[in-house]
Amino acid sequence: MTLLLGALAFGGATWAAPPKLVLLLVTGVSAADVAPGGPYEKLRTLAERGSVGLAEIGLPGEPTEAAAFLTVGAGVPLAVPDKAGPRVREGGIDLTMAEVATLVFRSDTREGAVVCRGYRKRYGRYAPLRSRIVHLGVGTLSRLPENARSAGRIGELGERWKRAGKRVRVVGNWAGVLVAMDRRYAVYDGSLRTLAPREIGKVLKPCDILVVSEDRPRQGLTLAMALEKLARRQEIHAVILCLPRPLADNPTPGLVFGLGPSFPPDTVLTGNREGWAALTDLAPTLSRLAGTEFATDSGRPLRATGVVGGSMARIEGHLKWHEFVRHWGLVFQVVFWGTALALSWLVLAAAFTRWRRR
Repeated sequence: MTLLLGALAFGGATWAAPPKLVLLLVTGVSAADVAPGGPYEKLRTLAERGSVGLAEIGLPGEPTEAAAFLTVGAGVPLAVPDKAGPRVREGGIDLTMAEVATLVFRSDTREGAVVCRGYRKRYGRYAPLRSRIVHLGVGTLSRLPENARSAGRIGELGERWKRAGKRVRVVGNWAGVLVAMDRRYAVYDGSLRTLAPREIGKVLKPCDILVVSEDRPRQGLTLAMALEKLARRQEIHAVILCLPRPLADNPTPGLVFGLGPSFPPDTVLTGNREGWAALTDLAPTLSRLAGTEFATDSGRPLRATGVVGGSMARIEGHLKWHEFVRHWGLVFQVVFWGTALALSWLVLAAAFTRWRRR
């Protein structure tokens, strides 16, 4: 055994480090934007070199970006309404629940003492000593009636990563914090700033998992293309979630891309349905890529499946069917309820006529 260890140590054997994991969250991009001639047509390159699927939102109540990202981090559907929900008063300002979801602050700056006092006031405990960013609105979101059963899952993905000893870094805005925070609603490495593509290698070096959020679509496109180069060299697994803005008023789904060793070129991502990736599928998928476990009844790890004719052609076929069902579904509802109303009036008219004849 000693000789074997010595041979491995000094015989020139090399051990490749496992690929790191990068999650990129981009808002303002829908599946229609990636069509030929669309504003973000370049993203089709990612599908040719990896896997692609339509993002199945599946949120309770009013769909919002905040609800989508909170759901990704919890692995179960959660509600964060905007216009349709209640309001709370913070600092003399009325905020919607979607605005409460953006209450993320640095806890390691000069203003950190004020932030930590606010944290203790809201949660009845001190902020974690090593925290860099904390969320001050989770308590309010947890008390929403729609989240009563699943509030305890908020921060589950980040908690699993922390317990597994993964070094997680968050760069961007509040969206990445909602995904990567732990059950104490804290992030232990990161910054609330824009990430430049040239910085990715430097920022990624000291961590195992990097979560990046970008609300400017063109900047997100640039970051996605930079990640594709790293994935092509088998250095990272990259999962890119693109969501339209605003979700509530946009019937076109978003997209999910997978890049790296686990995603063969020109394949489609499949969860419960071929070509569709539910938001609740992302936590199990990210956990598997990171080498950790994530148990949930709401989602399953996505798998890449080969198709005939190209992945984007298959995805666009699913998108056309989705639009067909949505359009004719509305027509069917109008016809159905119109017919039901007409029949009701006929029944009432017949009953009234019989009553008059008596």
